[in-house]
Amino acid sequence: MPAFARAALLMSSALLCSTVAFADEYAAKGAPFQGVRIASPEATINYTGNTTGGPTWARPIAVSATNCGTSISGVGSATPYSTQQFFVDTAGSYDITSVQGTGGTAAPEGGFDGYIFVYRGSFDPANQFANCVGGNDDGAGGIGTSGMLGVPLDANQTYIIVTTGFGNTDFGPFQNTIAGPGNITLGAFIAAPAVPVDTLRTGGLIALMLLLASAAFVVIQRRN
Repeated sequence: MPAFARAALLMSSALLCSTVAFADEYAAKGAPFQGVRIASPEATINYTGNTTGGPTWARPIAVSATNCGTSISGVGSATPYSTQQFFVDTAGSYDITSVQGTGGTAAPEGGFDGYIFVYRGSFDPANQFANCVGGNDDGAGGIGTSGMLGVPLDANQTYIIVTTGFGNTDFGPFQNTIAGPGNITLGAFIAAPAVPVDTLRTGGLIALMLLLASAAFVVIQRRN
């Protein structure tokens, strides 16, 4: 086979694979939403953001709230994203949901087709699968919503929510909600610095000396 024919065949194969991958991503949007919301969460926190003009990345194709999959999107190959760190003080299952724009059926209601991911510890947009907990495209409200229900989180561990788009032209304002069995704090978890044992011993000796000195002073005062 001539070289130009082989090149044309390779290009056709690549285009076919790309078309199939795109079709698979759009076909997956018809799958029913899985999961049940926590009925009576002990704590709930909301925050807002906007991905317009944000940095871009090639997002993964998530399988579930606890599985980020192994494939990079061909549709969201350079889609804007926004990040938010948070931590909880009680280990357990948490619901993380998102409403993009006004949510639900994006086009008529002014939303956009959003996607959310959760990362543990750190997030590197160039290393999409590292530390990835899971993700979700369309939530219970359909396009314009996303929902990760029953996400297992550890206490006093920094997590990052990445809010992004299904495609490269999907961006805009959003509101995200985190709900679960423990207190939820936006920002990174910072552990209290440990006090060295020697410092404790020194401090204890000083306190004991001051206490003894005070007692001796009281005794002298009484004798006088």
